[in-house]
Amino acid sequence: MRSTSIATVIVLALAGLACLGAQRADASYYKLLLCAGNVGAGEYTIESNTGTDANPGGLFRYENHCGPAPDPAGNAAFVRVVENQESGNAGYGAFGRFNWSAPESVQIAAAGGYTREPNAFNEGWRAHYFVEGYDGSVNNILYQGTGAADQEGPLFAPRTTTFAPHLWPYSTYGAYRRFSFEMVCVRMAGCDRANYNAADSNTMLLTLNDPSPPSVAIGAGALANGGWVKGAQPISWSTSEAGSGLRWERLRLDGADQSVANYGSQCDLAANDASGEYARSFQPCPRGGPFPHSFTLDTAALGDGVHSAAACAQDFGQASGIAGSGGESCDVRTVRTDNTAPAAPLSLAIGTPNAARYEPRFSASWGLSADSGSPITRVHYSVTDALGNVVVPEKVVAATNPTSLPLIEGPSTPGDYRLNVALEDEVGFVGPAASVAIPHDTVPPAAPQDISVTPPSSSRSARGFDVQWQNIVDAGSPINAVHYEVLGDKGRVVVPERIVPGTNPQAIADLATPPGRGRFTLRVWLSDAEGNVGAPVSAPLAFDCVRSGVKGGSGISATLGQHHRNQLLVPYGSGAPLSGRLIGGGERQIGGAPVCIYSRIVTARKRHFLGTAVTDAQGGYAYPVPSGASRELSVEYRPGARTIRSRATLVTKARPTLRLVSRTPVHDKTTAVFRGRLPGPEAGGVAIVLQVKSGKGWMVFREVVTRADGSYTVRYPFTQALTPVTYTMRAQMPPQKGVPYHSGSSELIDVPVRP
Repeated sequence: MRSTSIATVIVLALAGLACLGAQRADASYYKLLLCAGNVGAGEYTIESNTGTDANPGGLFRYENHCGPAPDPAGNAAFVRVVENQESGNAGYGAFGRFNWSAPESVQIAAAGGYTREPNAFNEGWRAHYFVEGYDGSVNNILYQGTGAADQEGPLFAPRTTTFAPHLWPYSTYGAYRRFSFEMVCVRMAGCDRANYNAADSNTMLLTLNDPSPPSVAIGAGALANGGWVKGAQPISWSTSEAGSGLRWERLRLDGADQSVANYGSQCDLAANDASGEYARSFQPCPRGGPFPHSFTLDTAALGDGVHSAAACAQDFGQASGIAGSGGESCDVRTVRTDNTAPAAPLSLAIGTPNAARYEPRFSASWGLSADSGSPITRVHYSVTDALGNVVVPEKVVAATNPTSLPLIEGPSTPGDYRLNVALEDEVGFVGPAASVAIPHDTVPPAAPQDISVTPPSSSRSARGFDVQWQNIVDAGSPINAVHYEVLGDKGRVVVPERIVPGTNPQAIADLATPPGRGRFTLRVWLSDAEGNVGAPVSAPLAFDCVRSGVKGGSGISATLGQHHRNQLLVPYGSGAPLSGRLIGGGERQIGGAPVCIYSRIVTARKRHFLGTAVTDAQGGYAYPVPSGASRELSVEYRPGARTIRSRATLVTKARPTLRLVSRTPVHDKTTAVFRGRLPGPEAGGVAIVLQVKSGKGWMVFREVVTRADGSYTVRYPFTQALTPVTYTMRAQMPPQKGVPYHSGSSELIDVPVRP
């Protein structure tokens, strides 16, 4: 056992406040009452510097008379130290004491009590209160006995036979590990042991400090992690406590209690008017942990937006909160709740390359309503027709607070459609949809212009006629069909309506005609890809071929282009002016003579009538040859039975198309899908090679043969994309026999490939 010399005790007593430690900023103070208020003496040890192994108490006896008693206890309860012999002398510094030691995680901040000397108390004996620091230092609280009052200071009190209070005499608290009450001899010559020398103590009030607040930790989860949530949401937390023990636990939302745990029934506590609430032991409430807890919060009762959730715990020291201490330990988390579906998109609008016609690929844009809830994370869209039937099933696109869709694939067939767009927020609410009409063409095509009906170079009895005109193309959908009928005399229909499909048609190759002879009227009108039908135009039909009334021509030439070449190479989609001169003999005038123009695709056997040109005064003529495949162009002057001919060749450079139709960028270990088409007649069965740029040249990586309509599809797997790369590719029709085109290439496309 530890002993302390009386000389040291006296020096420390005189030092007074100099020994006190500073109050801790994280202190949580509470009261412990011993030997009063129906509290026993608690757990203590006895100690003496006069003891032996056979007699540990030495010269002293230790009595515990604590039990049921008021506060203050008065004579009802006390502990006593009494010297146990009737004669002799106790040496200087001899003591016998009670010790109350603070357990781990608890400190003694202040202490005091009531004392008396009930019988004889010879000169030199003292009743002594003191506390011991963690470094072994001693801080005195009381010296009481005969002659003690002669010493100055608040620590010294005269002997009294009745209990008198001697509480903490200092204005600040310290941090100590032990509180002791002893009877000690302070007389240098020793103390007389005659009579009954005893010191009593009761109503010992200790101010304890719990310097380690409880630990609170909220567990992981959507709500606790700050994500947006809706409806009923679980939250879990755990608490640990090592000091005074748990007194309260609370779960709060925006400061309002949602769950409260009161550990009061499990705490060793009491209360009275004299001391208020106090502990009956050093660590009165439940300790340990971590203790798990869980609760389900109904976020539907909250407004949308940001809230605060806090799991809090109070140990008994924090709950007592004496001397300005207290507080609670909390783990606070931001909670984001959303229980309202997003509003419909604002001002939904369509973006299209041509608002005058239906485009199967378009974009959409809109505005977002102010919303305190979770962000928009998905867009739902679909396309319906005018009757509400779904023509493009709902698709979902992930995005954060989107205000546009850059590419929407509508139906390939034009029509009157609606785009429907709804928004989904992070918690899964899908709001109402907004709808907008997709632009389409409502303007019919103009009537055919400059229509001409010219019989081919065959006998009158033939039933095939060529019809040619010019179209006025508007900004709307393309013309995709020509309609015609033939009327007889008195307006009677002799050839019912026929429909000839085609892309911007400006001629009818094989006109259906009535079997009989005579004069008829041809009515021709146009329709576009969106079903708009234009006004008709009429032209007379005659069975006679165009024959020249101007005689005397002896020769005719045919050249192409501005440089008047007999053979001309042009890009696909381009025509060329056909021109020449009718040569007459002598001074004969050859102006006003009709010249018949014919065309034959170089791989075909049959020629087709294009139209008629009329010579000028010098015999010159000109005719605009439209675009098409490579053709042999024939001009004929027919003054009568004799026909004068000349030929020129228009060579068209092929221009296949190429596009990537699979998802971009293309990722390694996936297959890219390319599609294209060789436009024009006789485009089926043609070899097309796909090439990739390699250095300054091109490398073939696929070869394909076109379908009957000129289209083709190529699949190419990428298997060695170790780094991101973009390939430049093209399609090429190489030279080959039996194809009415000169070799040519498509436009270049870039294909991004990623690992």
